[in-house]
Amino acid sequence: MIEIQKKLSDEGIRVKHFGEGNQKVKCPKCQPPHNPKDNPLSVTIENNTVLWKCHHCEWTGGSGSPIRINKEYKKPVVPDNPRQDDFVADYFSKRGISKTTLDKFGIYNESNWIAFPYYDKDGSISNVKYRTTNKEFRQSANAKKILYNYKNIHNKDMVIFCEGEMDCLSLAQIGYGDNVTTLSDGASEKVSTDDNDSRFKGMQNSPLEATKIILFLDNDKAGNGLKESLLYRIGKDRAWYVNMDTYPDCKDANDALCKHGEDALKSLIDNAIAYPVEGLYTANDYANELLDLYEGRYVKPIEVGMEGLDEIYKIMKGTFHCITGIPNHGKSLMLSHIL
Repeated sequence: MIEIQKKLSDEGIRVKHFGEGNQKVKCPKCQPPHNPKDNPLSVTIENNTVLWKCHHCEWTGGSGSPIRINKEYKKPVVPDNPRQDDFVADYFSKRGISKTTLDKFGIYNESNWIAFPYYDKDGSISNVKYRTTNKEFRQSANAKKILYNYKNIHNKDMVIFCEGEMDCLSLAQIGYGDNVTTLSDGASEKVSTDDNDSRFKGMQNSPLEATKIILFLDNDKAGNGLKESLLYRIGKDRAWYVNMDTYPDCKDANDALCKHGEDALKSLIDNAIAYPVEGLYTANDYANELLDLYEGRYVKPIEVGMEGLDEIYKIMKGTFHCITGIPNHGKSLMLSHIL
């Protein structure tokens, strides 16, 4: 424990306690100038070791000899000649998704279960998620969790994060097949800031290079919870979001596709909004103030009424002034004159 305390002290990391577990604290590497209210540095003390990572500047480090257990994943088996029965194409056709899009993503079925294969960046299979037409879900047992469509999105500059494979296929239908992804697990209303949350293991196993990540999530409480959980992990500096207010009758991307068509869905992506970053402003945010300055609409300082002094000294209302000098040399007289 003494080694841990010394290591943290040497690195300038101030933790709340030295007990085992995870805690969020200030990062000495990026604060300042990063938002002083944020606690971006995740510190984990366990098995007489300490590890840390900053989710803002990506600084990592640690000490000790942690005990690591390498989990063995079971690779799912995809049929050599996967079936795609007529009911699959019919089901997706009613949702505005073509057979061409289904084939691009390797959608097939096992009996009444529709299969969504998850391919890693090297093209190998990592996981398969299944669903029925009446919304029953399951996944491959003991499979490695990764992001959907990772083989296409891992090195893209722009990625669109959806809530479910159906929305991914909807956006693929309008030309974003190489940019869409989703988690393999469902959304929750509860915001997750737990770095060990298994629902977000796929993000750890499949990091993104994207500098722009558009969040196109369901317009409900679960979608809002997922949005905040994702923002915690990707940072607001590269996050954009889709505003669904234009189509209040729609809950998600597939809704917009089915009810308003491909052009409407594309317009939602084209008009995605950069997520506001606290403390970051544009020139337009100060347009009115600059115009007021240019046209003289601002509180001006008051002249003191002394020739020669007015050129170098004026008084702005609401400010504090201190007059000092040698005793009996006119400080009070000067103040009386000014007042």
